[in-house]
Amino acid sequence: MSDLLGSPAVEAAAAGAADVASDTASAPITKRGGDPDAENPPATERPTKRQRKEGQRQSQKKQKGKRQKGGKGGGKADAAGKDVVARVVRGLRWIEPYHHAFTTHAKGRWIGRQILEVFAEEFKSETREAYAEAIAHGRITVNGKPVQAGTVLCDNDFIRNTAHRHEPPVIATAVKIVHEDDNVVAVDKPPSVPVHACGRYRYNTVQSILERENGKVGLLPCHRLDRLTSGVLIFAKTQGAAKRVQTQIQGHLMRKVYVCRVRGAFPAEPIVCSASIKVVNHKLGVCSVAADGKECETSFTLLRHLSDGTSVVRCEPKTGRMHQIRVHLQHLGFPIDNDPVYNLSMGEDGTVGKPEDWTVDRAVAQATTTLAARDAAVIPAVEAASGDGTDWRKTEYYEPSCGECQLWRPYPKPADMLIYLHAVEYAGPDWQIRTALPSWAEPDADA
Repeated sequence: MSDLLGSPAVEAAAAGAADVASDTASAPITKRGGDPDAENPPATERPTKRQRKEGQRQSQKKQKGKRQKGGKGGGKADAAGKDVVARVVRGLRWIEPYHHAFTTHAKGRWIGRQILEVFAEEFKSETREAYAEAIAHGRITVNGKPVQAGTVLCDNDFIRNTAHRHEPPVIATAVKIVHEDDNVVAVDKPPSVPVHACGRYRYNTVQSILERENGKVGLLPCHRLDRLTSGVLIFAKTQGAAKRVQTQIQGHLMRKVYVCRVRGAFPAEPIVCSASIKVVNHKLGVCSVAADGKECETSFTLLRHLSDGTSVVRCEPKTGRMHQIRVHLQHLGFPIDNDPVYNLSMGEDGTVGKPEDWTVDRAVAQATTTLAARDAAVIPAVEAASGDGTDWRKTEYYEPSCGECQLWRPYPKPADMLIYLHAVEYAGPDWQIRTALPSWAEPDADA
């Protein structure tokens, strides 16, 4: 098979993929630094404004040097993950809880502030009370020493937070390598699996699975796919290869083809949607068609109608805006059938709306209600009867001081962890990578 960035066309074909292709934001991925937890020895005097400014300048200089050496600017996780255990239960891939140390130097904006205040305001993954307990038990240290909640951070303080991590499960479908050469590795990404470490995910990611289970170390994501989306995902083996792939994406030299399943009978004639899109709710990640949005264009072609009233549609985005395909389909009146944000019939608020009834406020309300319903299903483990869920108190991984270990969560359903949107093909001037169609897009998908 030829080199993807070399000459002849590369075709990592998969059965049934000939008539479809993909979409997801085509912008380079930037790694985040982690969830640093920090703190620092007591300071007797509050730094002056000039000292704070100088501290911020020195901190920025250190972070820049760190990034140039390949470190993670916003904080670094120092666990190698060698002892992390993965298991498959009920079709889901679970990572057993593990201890993980997050480290960072004090940022300029933290200097002169109390350690507890910094954690409570900057890191919302835990409550103020949880951070206070972590400080009291020595799990948060500064310069290698225990501290008090009122400890004031100084310039160059080295902060470590050792946390008991619980990662959400993902669908256990294998990450299949569909093409590899000297420059890149291309995979068929399963739905529900993030591309790289972010938020609560560190080992349940495509990048980590490829490293731990396939020995593919140091891969660099060349583009994005939303967590719920599946399909072609390209990693580069070197910085140079990553830059060449991203140059093709940004220069609109790469064709991206997706397949989706929408609500309603999609028209037989091809449709080109060029409505501008903007992000209207950054917290929940909701986008909408707007006159003052960014220009974008997507072509849609009907592949087949299914007997349940849905349609399988080929999508070819010319640009790579956030949620572009999903927003354009909603705008056209044919939202993705199981889209929890852009299809009003998917909400858990008991309402069923028509596509033309969609509004930003309703979408935000629906997403908020859905999240609230999921949170409501999580209860203290001591109150849970023997049910279909996780109770870490009954396992060897239980830790009394861990807040998550005290909760009971119902097992998620794999069907709720995906969206009917699949990147089926990525192709450049002289290469092509394809994946198989997902089962929901097959001609007999509604049988």
